[in-house]
Amino acid sequence: MLDSLHIKNFRCFEDLTIPSLGRVNLIVGKNNSGKTTLLEAVSVFANGKDLSDGSELAQGDWAKVIDKLQSILTNRNEIFGQDEDHSDFGVFIKSKNNEKDQKILFETKSQEEKLEIAVKQDTQKNIYLSIASKQGEENLLLNKKGNIHRYWEDSEHIENLINKKNIKRNNEHYDDLSFTPDQIKQLQESFVFATRGYEILNKKVRFIPSTSAGENIAELWDAIYEENKDGEIYSVLKLIIPNISSIYFLEKSKDVGRIGYLKEIEDLKAKPIRSMGEGISRLIQIFLHAFLSRGGCLLLDEFENGLHYSIQEEVWEKLFKLAKELDIQVFATTHSEDTVKAFSKVALRSPEEGQIIYLARHMREQDPDKGKISAIVYNENDLEMILQTGMEVR
Repeated sequence: MLDSLHIKNFRCFEDLTIPSLGRVNLIVGKNNSGKTTLLEAVSVFANGKDLSDGSELAQGDWAKVIDKLQSILTNRNEIFGQDEDHSDFGVFIKSKNNEKDQKILFETKSQEEKLEIAVKQDTQKNIYLSIASKQGEENLLLNKKGNIHRYWEDSEHIENLINKKNIKRNNEHYDDLSFTPDQIKQLQESFVFATRGYEILNKKVRFIPSTSAGENIAELWDAIYEENKDGEIYSVLKLIIPNISSIYFLEKSKDVGRIGYLKEIEDLKAKPIRSMGEGISRLIQIFLHAFLSRGGCLLLDEFENGLHYSIQEEVWEKLFKLAKELDIQVFATTHSEDTVKAFSKVALRSPEEGQIIYLARHMREQDPDKGKISAIVYNENDLEMILQTGMEVR
């Protein structure tokens, strides 16, 4: 679990220090203050700070960092495919063009955990992306435009990885994995060693976007069902539907995929989950990811989306409880004053577990740091004041 955070040269963060972090952290601030970017930074850091050294799947570890950088670009529509003057990595660097230091730094205040991502050039003018943690360093050749080259785009490298023995999935071991060139090609886009189950059950850093649209909830549900955790999901959904009796997924067509249905005790027929409002889908999404992030990190963008203010305190209560039981560190963003108040109430009942992080830009003309983003951490005394005075921290 991260106890503090220092970010340098990452997107809008020139040099951001958060001196302390809780188990559950709520990030607030005005638009364009870097709330979602902070989630992205934590996601990259958490994926890369435990890079293996010399293990069979070491390259799979650092590939998670590349995968996360690539997904950030994709989600923000920032892929540069044609313009020779741009590069993927240039989007992430927050430094002036004439600066030689093209390095992103993530570290804890004690520097016990550290991740550096930099662009390097050799004597032959080949451009490399360097990813380094305390466990080691990996240099990855970028393509001619300086764009990030995901290692699974390399068929030979994919073939070497998926033919390694003892790749684990759902407590089973596949000892004789072999794939045809066509099968290897199909695997390149999805970055799955052997089956989707491996990725779902072993992904400990989970990023939940601001909506549930497009999320493959069925696969997450399957993973939870196999671990007999579905009963706990039902207990959460009863906040909205007290008479819920069952959830199941049916495949109507290959194009649409599996559709989720929810049945109540008094109803003879189940209803599509999507037809019951955003709140139901949002709760299912949040808690499926939470149960699957045991021992890892849960990142939640715009917590309040789809959730009525009247149930938010109970949702936070369950998240705080789950975070402690499963050793999860939670980071969430919000624009909602109701969410801040609900969070503060629960955090005050959970000493040293929750805190609010306020991000703001320096705006005064005479300020030498004008435009720079800084963080203010609200402790338990501050949270008490927020509840008593209605102080706005947005």
